Amino acid sequence: MTAVDVAIIGGGFTGALVAWHLARQAPDAEIAVIEPRERLGAGLAYSTADPSHRINVPASRMTMRTDIRDDLHRWLEAGAVQLSEGTAGPDGALFPQRGIVADYVSDALRQDLTAGRIRHLRGHAVTLARAAPAFRVTLQDGSVVTTGQVVIATSHPPPALPRHLAALRHDARLIADPSDARAITAAAGTRRVLVLGNGLTSADVIASLDRQGFRGAILALSRRGLRSRGHAFGCRESRTDFATNPAATALGLLRRERAAVRVDTAAGLPWQAALDNVRRDGAAIWSALPLRERCRLVRRLRVWWDVHRFRIAPQVEEVLDRLIASGNLRIRAGRLDGIRPEEAGLIVSWASCGHGARKEIFDRVYPDDRVCA
Repeated sequence: MTAVDVAIIGGGFTGALVAWHLARQAPDAEIAVIEPRERLGAGLAYSTADPSHRINVPASRMTMRTDIRDDLHRWLEAGAVQLSEGTAGPDGALFPQRGIVADYVSDALRQDLTAGRIRHLRGHAVTLARAAPAFRVTLQDGSVVTTGQVVIATSHPPPALPRHLAALRHDARLIADPSDARAITAAAGTRRVLVLGNGLTSADVIASLDRQGFRGAILALSRRGLRSRGHAFGCRESRTDFATNPAATALGLLRRERAAVRVDTAAGLPWQAALDNVRRDGAAIWSALPLRERCRLVRRLRVWWDVHRFRIAPQVEEVLDRLIASGNLRIRAGRLDGIRPEEAGLIVSWASCGHGARKEIFDRVYPDDRVCA
């Protein structure tokens, strides 16, 4: 049995940062991080080793610290970290591969782990029970951790396959886990690929296929046919203020955002400038909305917000733009109706918005982690 003051369940980016800050603020506390991966800080987002999987904001806007906004960028420069080709964006901003962020976090935690201020318990937490005045955490191997405080820093669970795909979970042509690098490699020699969804995972899959030499046809199918947007570079900040007298309805907020974009456009600014201020003022905006309006915003506007807010690195945007221009990538709005396995491939039935029912054959199908985007 292990006894600690604080047990953190989950050692990805969030759990690692909580541990690091606790070690700074309570240097005498005994801290344990329960995480099955070999190192802390990687998690779901930063465990990828694919160089085409890049962070979605410049390194100058990522940090573990509250006092240094560009700490990741400083760490890259101070350590002379080897960056993959094409890491610099159009204005020189760095968009390194995501695995480097795990290196950055691991480096920050090294001294605390060596000194024992933070303990890494490799394993899965399976139960959490109140054992007054403490908590009792049981790991998969049967070991027990008792602790005075618990932090839950787990990621979201793996996405469930849509009902149309559940019967194909054992078919090798259906890639249930698009983060599996081996699955991407296996598709490089095929000719027809379907990606269900147009979120960030979809962009990762397409960028990986392109890097590995895939020259076939890709269809990215989602309910609305929306794709993640890219960044704007070299523009000044918008003067729009959404925090003062914030909108009290979802519709009012939408109208205010559109008006702000029109004003900024007239002043020579891209739409990203106003949307960045929505992100900055997010706490005030959300606090001003009644519960009913919050629900309406999530139900009606979230998907539009996601594709404008969660932007892709310029290197990934270039890949998508190039493939669309060459005709190798089609992005379509539609509804998946069914998939039937045949020896020649997976026969996919889908309804195209405005064009009726369609059937196509694919060699590989990749469900995005948000297939309804």
